[in-house]
Amino acid sequence: TVVNIISGPLSSGKSTAILSLLKQRPQGEKWAVLINESGDVGIDGTALSAMGVPVREIAGGCACCANGVVFRAALIQLVARERPSRVLVEPSGIGETTRLKSMIIATGLSLGATITLIPADVHDALLEKSYYYQDQLRAADVFIITRSDLLQPSNCKKMSALIYAQEYFPPKPIVICQQRGDFAVSILDISISEQLDPLPVTIFSDEDEEEEKKSVVIRFNRGDGLVRHETKRSHRKFVGFVLTKWKIDRDRFLDGLEQSLPLERAKALFPAISFFGSSSSTMKTSFLLNWLGKEFSPPTLTEIPGQSCDKKAVPTVRIQLIFSSSSDNANPSCDYDEDVAAFTSRFESHLSACRVLD
Repeated sequence: TVVNIISGPLSSGKSTAILSLLKQRPQGEKWAVLINESGDVGIDGTALSAMGVPVREIAGGCACCANGVVFRAALIQLVARERPSRVLVEPSGIGETTRLKSMIIATGLSLGATITLIPADVHDALLEKSYYYQDQLRAADVFIITRSDLLQPSNCKKMSALIYAQEYFPPKPIVICQQRGDFAVSILDISISEQLDPLPVTIFSDEDEEEEKKSVVIRFNRGDGLVRHETKRSHRKFVGFVLTKWKIDRDRFLDGLEQSLPLERAKALFPAISFFGSSSSTMKTSFLLNWLGKEFSPPTLTEIPGQSCDKKAVPTVRIQLIFSSSSDNANPSCDYDEDVAAFTSRFESHLSACRVLD
C-alpha cells in the first residue's frame, strides 16, 4: 500500500483534488481515504463514502499532534481492513506535514509523493504568518498552485506563488491547476527523495500543542430536524449544521448567501433529494458546495455520483462554516465572537427561510 499526503491550508482545494484523483484512479485498483476533519460535522467523508470509497475520518484537532496516536491506529486499521493499493491522506489545514510523514514511515507503509497545494491568491499572507503553511511547503515533494483563477489575468505570469515555487531550494516539480485542485493522477507517483528534510521535525512547541488540544464543543438540537454543532479551537470556530429530512430550495439558498468578514470558508453536502430545484439524473447523486467568505465568490458546485442508494437511509444535509480571527497569533476578540454569533444566527434563519415543506 502506498500512502500519499494531500496537504495545504484551508480552502486551497484539497477536497477537490482528492475527488479528481479518485475519478482518475486506474480501473480495478482499490483506493481508500483518511481524512482529518477540522470541525465535527463530517462532509468530505460523507461525500466520498457516497462514491463507494472506503473512508476513515478523524474529527477535531490536527492529526499530527492532538490525535497523533489516533491517526497511526486509524491508518493501520484502514489498510488492514480494506487492503487498498493506495491511501490518500487529507490532513487538516492546521497540522505539521513533516511530522505526519514521519508517522507514516514509522508504520512501515510505503510513503509516496507528498503534494502541497499553494493557493495563489493568499500565498503571501500565509507565508508571512502561518507556521503550518511553511511546514507544508517544506514537506512537499510536489507543488500544486491553485486558485490562480482568483487573480487578475495580468498578474498570473507574475504571481508571487509561482516565483516562490520556482526559486525554492531544493527544487520541486511545479504544477499550475487550471481548476482548483484538479491535476493528473500520475503526479502521485513522482519519485521522491528517500530522506526527509534534515531540519528538525519536532519544533511544534508544547504551548502550541496544548493550545491545539483545547477545544470547546457545543451541540444544539432545535427539535425540528436541525442540529447545530459549535467547536472553538485556537483562533478558529467551526459551526456545523446537520439537517435531517429537510429539503432546501436551491436557488433561494444560493441567492441568499452572504459575504461576511468573520467567515473564512464554507462547505455543504446536499443529497439530490434534499436540494429542491436541482437537476439530477439519479437520486443517488449528491452536490458538494464550496464558497469563500472573505473574498466572496459564487459557490463552486460539484456533482458527486453515488454508487449505491439505500432506500431506508434518511436524507441528511451537512453544512460546515469556518470562521477565523484576523491573525493566526491572536486570540479572538469580543467583537469577533459577537460577529460570528450574529452571522451564525442569520445563516440559521436563512436555512429556515429556504426550507421547502412537504
